[in-house]
Amino acid sequence: MRDAIINYKKRQALEDYAWIAACGGTEHPFTLRGKKYLYMWNYVTKTHGYYCITDDVFVKQLRGY
Repeated sequence: MRDAIINYKKRQALEDYAWIAACGGTEHPFTLRGKKYLYMWNYVTKTHGYYCITDDVFVKQLRGY
């Protein structure tokens, strides 16, 4: 059981740090409603998301874009 918990924590840490700018790292930040965002790619989970540079948070989907 302990090994399963350790492996889960390692996997979670890897997923948390696996974000890169989308389009092979060439994506540029953009401004929406006064906040700067960057379209990101997680190469471990194979998912996209938006990083809000202004608030330092990840957003799955932008509403009203």
